[in-house]
Amino acid sequence: GPGSQSPNFKRSQAVLAEQRAAAEEKLQKAISDIKALEEHEVELEAEKSYDEMNLSEEIREGLRAQNISERRDLLIKFTKIGATTNSAGPNTPEEYVEILNVGTPEAVLDTVQQLRITLANKSVSWAKEFGESNGLKAILQVLSSSQVVRRTVADKLDIHLKLEYACVRCIKALVNNRYGLKLILDDDEGLAMLARSLDPNEPGLMIEVISVMAALTIVPPIGHDKALEALTLLGEQDVVGRFDVLIDALRLENTDARKKSALQLSCLQFINAIVTLPDDLDMRVHLRCEVMRAGLNVVILEMNSEELTDNVAVQLEVWDYHKEEDMMELQQRTQDVRAEMDDPYELFNLLMLILSDGPGYPFFLSLLQHLVLVRDDDYSRTEYLRLIDECVSQIVLHQGGVDPDFATRRFHIDVDPLIEGMVDKAQVEDAIGEAEHLRELMDEQIEAAKEKETYWAERVDELHIDLAMKEEERKKEVESLNLKIDEMLKKGVVAKPGAATDKATDKKEPEKKEEAAVAAPPPPTPPPPPPGANAAPPPPPPPPGGAGPP
Repeated sequence: GPGSQSPNFKRSQAVLAEQRAAAEEKLQKAISDIKALEEHEVELEAEKSYDEMNLSEEIREGLRAQNISERRDLLIKFTKIGATTNSAGPNTPEEYVEILNVGTPEAVLDTVQQLRITLANKSVSWAKEFGESNGLKAILQVLSSSQVVRRTVADKLDIHLKLEYACVRCIKALVNNRYGLKLILDDDEGLAMLARSLDPNEPGLMIEVISVMAALTIVPPIGHDKALEALTLLGEQDVVGRFDVLIDALRLENTDARKKSALQLSCLQFINAIVTLPDDLDMRVHLRCEVMRAGLNVVILEMNSEELTDNVAVQLEVWDYHKEEDMMELQQRTQDVRAEMDDPYELFNLLMLILSDGPGYPFFLSLLQHLVLVRDDDYSRTEYLRLIDECVSQIVLHQGGVDPDFATRRFHIDVDPLIEGMVDKAQVEDAIGEAEHLRELMDEQIEAAKEKETYWAERVDELHIDLAMKEEERKKEVESLNLKIDEMLKKGVVAKPGAATDKATDKKEPEKKEEAAVAAPPPPTPPPPPPGANAAPPPPPPPPGGAGPP
């Protein structure tokens, strides 16, 4: 009863008072020691406190810019925080561990929640002391128990869900420093046990778990391997693929839009970290293929049809960017291999070396047998091989270097456009051949026309030259005749035409002749005699009236 517990209560109160007094005395002494430190000693102690508080280098640089008085005050504040005690609960790492191991679910829940705050505010040395006291193992044990009970006992769902959530957040606070990261990575079951809390039906819990696992994934040299191992063990436990839980979370429906967006962001960040971190290209392609086979390609198509937040859209862009980069590197490597092995015999021997005595050899043999059965016709064989090459290319380089879904044995190849393209290509090739033939005929006709044009142009030029020469000869002949006529006139061999007629007319009919001479034009000059003629020209006709020459 209350009376029997009263002495124990008084004794515990007295012990508590003594502990508080001792802690206060210790705190005052520590403050006095800080005030008595020399300037260089303050700098050394300040650097130690930065390590204890797990401050980033950027914050440290800002604190180092402070003067000695400000840094001394910071040391005092840090000392007071470290000396803070919890009057209503445990204070030392050992006390926390004891309650975690033997307390009731309600007491453990309160203790874990208080422990998270303590780990966030205490120094790294306190976290180290907690880890050395098997604190992490105690938290993981509580987490494991809560996971089992929450999934099997419906009436205790609420308390154990809260416990599971509190343990995850407590681990998150513990790994907020280098010591905590090393502590959980060195634990054989730490990440595997944490991964069991990946539950798409509890978005808030899953976001916390992913944030811890993503942080651990990027810790070299074993963080990535540990995260993959944890996902693998989870998949084996649930008899599903190791990335299925993340894909299921991305597909989550019937939940708050804000939570859905936050969960999508966490899952995509984790997936990108898992896939892009390995330095080995084959490993990155293998992981990407596995994630795509789990259904990420379909999820991305669905997400692109929805309204996404900026952060989620950025993660999708990161996924696409690294996929394209790896695809380009893979293609380059394939081209390099082709450049080194253009000999088909070398390629065949290489495949035989790789596949002989292996499970893939029968399928390789079947492929060769089918190739032999291709119809023996030059045109048909070429088109068959072209179609087979296109199909193999779609399979081998499917989805930007992602393997097809071997489990379902379903693979979509869009054959119709290939065949239509090949038919169109054949028709185009035929049309091109016919056009080439017509072009040759047209070129021949044009060449013949040019030859004819050149021939007639040459003939016209020859005629022009011939006519010019004949014209020149005619002119020379006319000039020669005129010269001979002039010589004959000068010698008197030929009389001027019309001279006798003029004289008779003047004697007998002068007036009439003058009028006739005025009215009538002079008689035409007879044509000159042909060259070499010696006969005299005929006498002019007698004048009217019968008068003869004088």
